[in-house]
Amino acid sequence: MRKYFSSVLAAALSVVALNVSSQTLVRSADNELQVTSPIALAYQHAPIKSAADLTTHVSNMPAEDSPLALLSEQQRSRFLASITFNQKGISGYSYNEIRHLTASQAHEILALFGAQRTTSLIADLQVTSTLDFSIMDGAFFVTGKKFGTAMKQKKSWLKLDDDPEGGTDYEGYSCESRANCKRTPGYICMGSC
Repeated sequence: MRKYFSSVLAAALSVVALNVSSQTLVRSADNELQVTSPIALAYQHAPIKSAADLTTHVSNMPAEDSPLALLSEQQRSRFLASITFNQKGISGYSYNEIRHLTASQAHEILALFGAQRTTSLIADLQVTSTLDFSIMDGAFFVTGKKFGTAMKQKKSWLKLDDDPEGGTDYEGYSCESRANCKRTPGYICMGSC
């Protein structure tokens, strides 16, 4: 009986290990370990989760201290005006004003919103470094950890109630309303739409 219990426990632990392999363990406010998706982790660490957060960021952060400083005033204004939000955070944006940047620069801007996973959908970004190549190959970074879109598509992590991930991100579509992406060249409609 003890041998049977040991083998059942070992099998259960190996299944848990497989499921956790593409997840991230994070500590909650009450210091308990929780498993979360890379997309939810990006959202949790994003300083801008709403239109109000965006207004605060633009008002309070010295322009030169924000990744948005990579854009001219006109580009920044048009880019920020294109962003749509819902209760899950950013739901879409136009990449027309950031398509001239390197992949790592665009990634830095999109990380402000927890949307860095969509960087590789922007085909026109410049690739001038190994990091740029890695990002365009589907890698994205959250708090220094590297994740890949293959993990995102695999969806093997546990879904949490506050997980902003809701589906596939679509290039060439804008988020018109909840779960409604409309064909719009130059836009990304995010899975959170």
